[in-house]
Amino acid sequence: MLTPRLDFNNTQPQPEKPTNSVDLTPDPKAIAAYFDLVFGYCDGMIPFRGLTDLGQGLANLFHHVWIEADQQVAAKALTFAQWAANNGAAFYVIPGTVAQRGQAKASDVVQLQTVLVDLDAGDVEAKLEHLSNYLGEPTAVVESGGITLEGQSKLHVYWKLSEPAEKEDITIACRLRHEIAIKVGGDPHFRSAHQPIRVAGSVYHKHGHKRLVVFRSFTSQKFHLPFLAEAVSDMPSMEGIDVSKLDFNTASMAKPSVAAILTTPVRAEAQDAWSRFDGASAAIGHYIRMAHEGRMKRDDAWEAIRQYNAAMLRPPWSEDRLANESERLWKKHCENNGPAIGAQQGDHDWPEPLPLSNTMETPQPYPLDALPEVLRNAAREVARFVKVPVASPAVIGLSVAALAIGKKARIQERPGLYHHSALFLALIAASGERKSPPFKLMTLPLEHWIEGELDDYHRRVAEASTTNQVLDALIASLKKQASSAKYSEQAQQEFVRRMAEEECKRIPVPPHPRMFTSDATEERLFQRMHLRGGEYAVLSGEGRPVFDAIMGKYSGKDRTGDAIYLTGISGDTITRDRVGNENGPEDRMIVNPCLNVCVMVQPDKYLEAARHPTLRESGALARIWPVWLPSLVGTRMEEVNEPGLNEFLLQPYEETIQGLLNARVTEEKDKSACHLVRLSPEARESRRQWHNAVELQMAEGRDLEDVRDIASKAVSATVKAALVLHLLERPSLLMEEESELDLSTWERAKLLGEYHLAEAIRVQRLAGDALESAALRVARWAMESGTMEFSVRTLCKFGPRPRMQTKEAESIMGFMIEMNWAKKLPPSPGER
Repeated sequence: MLTPRLDFNNTQPQPEKPTNSVDLTPDPKAIAAYFDLVFGYCDGMIPFRGLTDLGQGLANLFHHVWIEADQQVAAKALTFAQWAANNGAAFYVIPGTVAQRGQAKASDVVQLQTVLVDLDAGDVEAKLEHLSNYLGEPTAVVESGGITLEGQSKLHVYWKLSEPAEKEDITIACRLRHEIAIKVGGDPHFRSAHQPIRVAGSVYHKHGHKRLVVFRSFTSQKFHLPFLAEAVSDMPSMEGIDVSKLDFNTASMAKPSVAAILTTPVRAEAQDAWSRFDGASAAIGHYIRMAHEGRMKRDDAWEAIRQYNAAMLRPPWSEDRLANESERLWKKHCENNGPAIGAQQGDHDWPEPLPLSNTMETPQPYPLDALPEVLRNAAREVARFVKVPVASPAVIGLSVAALAIGKKARIQERPGLYHHSALFLALIAASGERKSPPFKLMTLPLEHWIEGELDDYHRRVAEASTTNQVLDALIASLKKQASSAKYSEQAQQEFVRRMAEEECKRIPVPPHPRMFTSDATEERLFQRMHLRGGEYAVLSGEGRPVFDAIMGKYSGKDRTGDAIYLTGISGDTITRDRVGNENGPEDRMIVNPCLNVCVMVQPDKYLEAARHPTLRESGALARIWPVWLPSLVGTRMEEVNEPGLNEFLLQPYEETIQGLLNARVTEEKDKSACHLVRLSPEARESRRQWHNAVELQMAEGRDLEDVRDIASKAVSATVKAALVLHLLERPSLLMEEESELDLSTWERAKLLGEYHLAEAIRVQRLAGDALESAALRVARWAMESGTMEFSVRTLCKFGPRPRMQTKEAESIMGFMIEMNWAKKLPPSPGER
């Protein structure tokens, strides 16, 4: 556990000039810039630390959280900074990422993106000038808020690395932090990878002096770790600085000769005059210069580097790391010194690139006209106002209607086969496509209905609670009498009978009227469904957690979390028999569940799920109707005096959803009665013909052979959609026992079904051909970044996210060469 005493500068108050103690607020732009500087291309969790600044007379606060290093981290950091500012707390981060929540030791850090030094004493400006002269202008300089005894601002100086340091490179980066600090008289604590540092843009509070932690300078400069290490090694200590505390490589501060490097073994753990890193860098640099000047072949240079590694490094570096360092230094040397002598130029005749398969074709437009007018008009107005594809609010509205119908109705697909309106709809959209606003507007009828039900809900809860308390007292009295010896056995049995009779009068506490969630664990989702008789929904503009849960991210190794979704959508009975807790075992059953899901998810996450073999085998993926939304980014221009949201156009939609929610089937003898919808004879025949047509296409060698799982579920899902369209047009039908779905409604539902089937197949095939889609991703990355040459290691380290493994990168490059998208060049030393 981190503490202020161990991890932060717990110094006495400095003689500072009084500062204005107005309420300062964190700077969102500075915070965003800081997190890009320190974590911009790191993966994992960032440990946030909120600790009371010293000298304020406040109780110590310890607020520690772990936040994922993703696109939302700056917004979350701003929220944390605001909390810290309001509570007199400092906002620190460990300037590196860890793999899991709860980790914060030095050994837990898996990536570092910067080398830094804390200049907190002495002539800070002279120290900064010394560092700039020898190491180059730093990427950023931050005024941390403190003032030295000499009256200068304390500084945090950052050198941003060209890529995150991992594994042994973290040790090197921390060694550099320590060496820099010792040579200029900085804070030596940052030799530890887990040492926290104050966040730029947050508020400094020490001893009542409030200041913003601000950037003094910020550049785009980046540093390659090997070259920064060489510069630090060459940098002399400042005059008067005692370097005896430098606890590595102290045997000789002089730079060894190449001959000494190539013939002297060097061990790990800084046991020799120079480190393995220093030795490897020097040896690689020597052979690179030889190859670049034409004095040896590239292959021979690489072999010499490998032999040095095997003979002189104890233990040797892995070949992957050795090759990575060789390739980076080769490219840097060529950048500084021009092309290698005798470098082969590629043939300029380039064969015609081969096209991709038709899985990459543009999807068909969403069949909006298939929807009832009330939903169609609402979707168009929301799409106009929010500036999103009309399919986005249309699909959400369809899911909201399915939820509102729930188990109040079912449809007969054919005798013996019935369905509730349970659908899984997934909208696929990239970042920046305005996911939340359409969800907010299209789910407003649900929120309004819930608000209207709350008074009655609280009344019924109070009634149940009061009644049950009275029964508790009465049963306790009867129990006391039944156990009394003065009563006969017959009288005691009568007391027991009366106790059982009173027990049956208990009133169950009603469930909360909220019938949907944006995020829930599999266990909690089951509980909510059970409380509501099997009806529930997951509606969210951020569906990543939902897909993570389905893929088993929270379920343990080799397990998925799709069971509740699979059974909830299909309508199969769900049972749960578990040990339970202090209240006893959990024995529950949901008959005919009706779960609706509608979420927005980013393409990478959906494709990851679509490639998950277990989900494909279980049938969970086959029940998802995806809609890959076209991007409108760059076209969403606002007009002068553009009208706002026309709520009048949304009113019919709201009234229809409210009508579906309030409708109740007349119950006579059968308390579980629900409205039954039957297909008309014409609709039945049309369904049968479409079913048979799809079935034929699933045969061996036919068009749908590779997507049988998806195609086999298409007709039943379309029948469910037909039920929703049918009752959306006439909500009052729910008050009756039965109704008939005509051919016109079925044909419109079939349009939806055909669209979703084609889209599901297109997306699944796109996901299934992982090599093709990955190659396209690499090609786009190369064009957007202006990368003309790349290798396997370049792709693994600097390529598009999510980053790939070596074998995947090799396959992608081979595919791109086969497709005539790329040409193979002679390898540089160490390159594969």
